[in-house]
Amino acid sequence: MNRVLLKRLRRQRALSQEELAIAAGISARTVQRMEAEGTASLESRKAVAAVFGIGAERLVEESRPSGSGEPMKLVASSALLAAATFLLTCFGIAQALHPVHSLDSRDVFVGAWAVAGLALAVLAWRELRRLNARLAGVAASR
Repeated sequence: MNRVLLKRLRRQRALSQEELAIAAGISARTVQRMEAEGTASLESRKAVAAVFGIGAERLVEESRPSGSGEPMKLVASSALLAAATFLLTCFGIAQALHPVHSLDSRDVFVGAWAVAGLALAVLAWRELRRLNARLAGVAASR
């Protein structure tokens, strides 16, 4: 539910939470929970929406999760991780393309870059999976 919209509509009509509850035919605790947590049954949303003369879907359509900046943080961190993985991998490939004449410190260096790139690729993959799951959860809560 859009907690901000609900509270704004209630205050515009100069209703207390108790008065809204009575007008909607629900408990005051339900109104408190709707404003505090943004959770309510479909029936409660319909009852409250009817008091304000709006469709129940409007209370959900404009909903914003409490951590609305969180998806962008996830996208940004995942993008940075993917970019770092790409750069490390490209550098490792470029270094590996030079012919190897003997096993020296340069070969160890290239090997270390390859291992670091692989490790970062695994982390990027896990982070992107986590991002997908979080964003799917945010979309489902709307």
